[in-house]
Amino acid sequence: MNVNVWISLASAVIAVVSMVVTIWVPLHRKPEANWTLLRNFVPEGTQLSEAIYGLSAVLSTRELSEPDYIFELVNTGDGDAFNVKVSSTGCATLMYGRYRAGEPESSVGEMSVRGFMGNGDSIYILIWDTRKDHSSISLDVHWITPPTRLNQHLLSSFVLQGEETPLPAQPLRERDQNRYVPAFLYHFEHSKPLLWLYRSTLGHFLLHHVPWSWKSLRKKEAKDLLQKPRASSQ
Repeated sequence: MNVNVWISLASAVIAVVSMVVTIWVPLHRKPEANWTLLRNFVPEGTQLSEAIYGLSAVLSTRELSEPDYIFELVNTGDGDAFNVKVSSTGCATLMYGRYRAGEPESSVGEMSVRGFMGNGDSIYILIWDTRKDHSSISLDVHWITPPTRLNQHLLSSFVLQGEETPLPAQPLRERDQNRYVPAFLYHFEHSKPLLWLYRSTLGHFLLHHVPWSWKSLRKKEAKDLLQKPRASSQ
């Protein structure tokens, strides 16, 4: 190969690298919503609903019992979230709070979806434990990332009690504490043939002897966010 060929090849490689960097950097630095769950506690002898404006009246009007737990869902990310909804496993939930950030405290109520949540915006999540066949309680937060015309739905999962299984980084963007589970690997390992193999004797052997097998199905340590914190001893 002569010098001109090498120069052409190097130019092509540089062009490809430049294109990848040009596309990747804006996507990597794009603002994203991030969610934090804060549990509400009240003094002994006080009901949870009494600490939140107007909630007792809503529960009474709808003839609902006192919730077992109340969490505050806060957008602690640097991006906006649209059409925020919550689904659950092992419990019944109700979203409650201001319909829009900045409105007076009297402008509160229950809702099935919050239209917009920016940085610092929050909403209360009421939880009633309904576990029968489930050993865990989990919440899934669903939202649409801007620009909304692309209709890109995202999901963040919180296991409140029980064991959790890591979800893929894309398109669900659910982050594992120790690693990212690629979306293609998640969907491949959750396909019917692979799930059948996973439940077989060979699958059990591979799971215990091959570290890289079924990464997205390996359970992490059990969580329990529903226990009251113990008072620290002085």
